[in-house]
Amino acid sequence: MEYNLTDNKQLNEVLDDLRLIERTRLLCNTRADLERMVGFKVCGNGLARMGGQSLFMKDAIFRELAHIAKTNTELDLKTVIDSYQETCKMMELIPRKLVNEDFLLHLIDHYFGEENDYNDISCITKRAEIRHIPILLLMLMRILPKTTTKSGDVKDIGNDYKRLFALMRKTVNTNIPMQMLPALLEMEEEVRRQPSIMCRFHLIYTTAYILSAYGRISTREGVIQINDNLSKVQTFPDIEGIWTEEASSTMFWQFVTVANGFRLIHYCLNNEKKQLSFTEYFVRFYQDDKYTLAIVVHPKAIRYLVTSTPTPNKYFAYLRWNQQNDELTFIPISEDDKWFTLRRLKRNNQKLLQQVVDDKRYERLNNFSSDAYTFNQDLAAITEQDIFIHTGEGDYFKVPKSLDKVLELVHFGMNIGVLKFKDTTFIGFDDLNLFYDISDEEKRKEKGICVVQQIE
Repeated sequence: MEYNLTDNKQLNEVLDDLRLIERTRLLCNTRADLERMVGFKVCGNGLARMGGQSLFMKDAIFRELAHIAKTNTELDLKTVIDSYQETCKMMELIPRKLVNEDFLLHLIDHYFGEENDYNDISCITKRAEIRHIPILLLMLMRILPKTTTKSGDVKDIGNDYKRLFALMRKTVNTNIPMQMLPALLEMEEEVRRQPSIMCRFHLIYTTAYILSAYGRISTREGVIQINDNLSKVQTFPDIEGIWTEEASSTMFWQFVTVANGFRLIHYCLNNEKKQLSFTEYFVRFYQDDKYTLAIVVHPKAIRYLVTSTPTPNKYFAYLRWNQQNDELTFIPISEDDKWFTLRRLKRNNQKLLQQVVDDKRYERLNNFSSDAYTFNQDLAAITEQDIFIHTGEGDYFKVPKSLDKVLELVHFGMNIGVLKFKDTTFIGFDDLNLFYDISDEEKRKEKGICVVQQIE
């Protein structure tokens, strides 16, 4: 890049950006921290004074700061500064008397949820874009100062994070399948592991990261898109069969391939009583060029899912996985995933344990028998008005698309079928987190679902 050394506009822009970084303590919580980062005194616009009138030198300082910022957060420093300045001007449009917790919740819902309109935020919605909202929220919470501030060092960055996480827990944990948004847990864990990373710039990144993750799953349309994307990287590794944690053990694992993933059964053998007690999990594996992911679902989760009740995070585990020959390893992504304690398995090539599993003389004791279910995927047809699913008895469940607008998005390849517990039966649109109780004719009639003998 060539510089016009007489271009005062270009020079003043870099000067303004450097002054903002220093004044707002954007990258470092104290002046001393900033001085340690850059290696010189910065008292009184010190960043802007370095390099004299050389645009090249000042831009070099800014670029190095931008490199550090992007390494830590993946955010572009210049883009954030521009959004920060624009947001600061928008703050003048908001009457202070309107700002309360509901105002913040409405902002999040409007921009990252169902796009509902609220009268109290109408003063800002015509001007603010999504990129402004993380900064706007932090400014309204008085966590981020105005860009013209002269207030000095950050007083308690740890408390600022606590306040942000408290707000996020009240917002992004609603209208989602689990009780806690994994991205929120991930960011909480990151600052626990690396407290030195905490600063106002990272707060902006943290807010944007959590809200973006929430926005992707806060609507059924978003869930569909995520599931479609995941289906493209879902993989079925060669793991069918018996695996053990130790060479000789009365406890072992079995992977059983099903249409949409794997049943993962943990057995405990009691030879004396001829009993096999077991817990059956469900797991999906994903892999692309950059990452591996395994999602393990506890058997208790299904009752929450089919009744659209927020599922405790302790019933989901997100893990990195790796398979090398006959060894399979799992690494939890966050502290919340450690309830699933399995870490390393070795394939058991001996036939003894498989023979035990196949031996009908062993009494089988399901540790979660009340949550046991079958899920038969059998989408038969999609017409303009209805969806037809095989009942398993030669006829079809006819489901009207008018039940929910997202049913218009149903297509072949989705996980759709009949899910049966001992006491209840559901039609399940698994990719949509949508389940309908069809246990009896009255329940079917309430929803307009009926049994037909042919597709029309």
